Amino acid sequence: MSFGLTDKALLICHEHYNDFRPKTNGCGKCPIHKECTSPVGAGQAALDDWRKKVNQAAENVEL
Repeated sequence: MSFGLTDKALLICHEHYNDFRPKTNGCGKCPIHKECTSPVGAGQAALDDWRKKVNQAAENVEL
């Protein structure tokens, strides 16, 4: 089963990455940075696992 990032994870990313403009971001200060930048293995299952970890981290963030 394939799924995407939740709205909350995308919102957190958008707030910290500053509209996805390179060189102007604050990703290092993002509360889900560790999970977001973790290595992703090959294949759909690995990508789904990464998305699950990012989504779970986002759920633990208070907005």
